[in-house]
Amino acid sequence: MPPILHSLPFYRSRTTVRCAGRTIDVYPYQIVVWVAVSSVEDNREPPSFDKALPAVLDTGHTHNFAISPSQLMDLAGIAWNRLPLEGVERFYQGIPIPMRRANVWLFPNQEGSRDLTDSTKSPVLLELDEGIAVFGDGAAVGIAATSRLVAHRLPVLGLRGLVTNRLHLYIDPIAHTISAEQSPINA
Repeated sequence: MPPILHSLPFYRSRTTVRCAGRTIDVYPYQIVVWVAVSSVEDNREPPSFDKALPAVLDTGHTHNFAISPSQLMDLAGIAWNRLPLEGVERFYQGIPIPMRRANVWLFPNQEGSRDLTDSTKSPVLLELDEGIAVFGDGAAVGIAATSRLVAHRLPVLGLRGLVTNRLHLYIDPIAHTISAEQSPINA
């Protein structure tokens, strides 16, 4: 299988990314990937490249994907309450978060570039069993206690999202790059 992420760099110093007219800080050693979020009611056609938003690929995040209500609205154009409940809860900072159903798409990068997607390849739909977490910004997203939660600065793509989609992650510690490819279903 061709790589989805190909020699995608990460940096040892603080950098920034631009999205939706904003400049967002990226801390050292954070791996930024570009994703799109869409409602499951929308068709399963890949979103256009102008819908891509930055997310931190975080293998320490044990669930699929987490995003704040304002990031969901400002970066993806979706109100949190437009995403149906998944029927499961996960705990963040000791508070139960109802999971929401959504499609998350991972955009291939241009080889060697963090901030440029490869428009010759289609984004990959990530099948996220148990949905995504939407919390933070002082919003009560289904449970009043969620208004006390602090969201991540950028959306987070977690290890469960990689594993359930059979993504192999390769880290080159010398070049400070990562690559990712998807195993075939029968592998």
